[in-house]
Order: sequence, then C-alpha cells, then structure tokens
Amino acid sequence: MRYLRGIQCILNATHGVVGPKRKFFEAAFGKNIKEYNKLLLMPDDYIIYREKHRNNGAADWNNLLSSLSSGQKEEFLNLICENQVNNVIRSKHPEINVLLSHY
Repeated sequence: MRYLRGIQCILNATHGVVGPKRKFFEAAFGKNIKEYNKLLLMPDDYIIYREKHRNNGAADWNNLLSSLSSGQKEEFLNLICENQVNNVIRSKHPEINVLLSHY
C-alpha cells in the first residue's frame, strides 16, 4: 500500500503529467531505482511538497532512514508498507519511532 500511495503522491505533485524530458522525469521519480524506492517511502507531504520540505523534514527523515540498521530498516519497512502508520503502533526501537513521527 505504501508504494501505491507514494506513486499517487508523485502524480498529485505533477498534476498527473509525466513529461517526456529526462530532467522533469528524474525530478519527479528519482534518478535511479534506489532514489525511486526511497521516494515512495517518504511521508506524503514530503513527496508532494518536496521543495518546501527539502531542507527541513525530508532531510531529517532521510538521515534517520540512513542511520537504521538493516534489522531496524526491515521493521520500519514492514510498518510502513502495511500502512500501519496511522495506527498507534510503536517499535521497541526509538530510532524507528522518531522516523514514524514524520508521518
């Protein structure tokens, strides 16, 4: 569900238009598959309003995501991909809880 919602947010931000120019496409969907996958995991507002959040929330979110161990990242992905963010589900890892607070 999270990936589908991420795609919806990208299309919302681009008003449903996917331009043929490479620069526009990369700005909307990322320069490679790694950027694309990370983008889809971001909180909705960070995807839709990327320029507004580039230096505040999104940068913090990205740093927090990068600091997770592989086990913590797997737990985070399970919570996010099951769309359990809106529920009051907490992790035993404070780092994950801080990351979830962005949602």
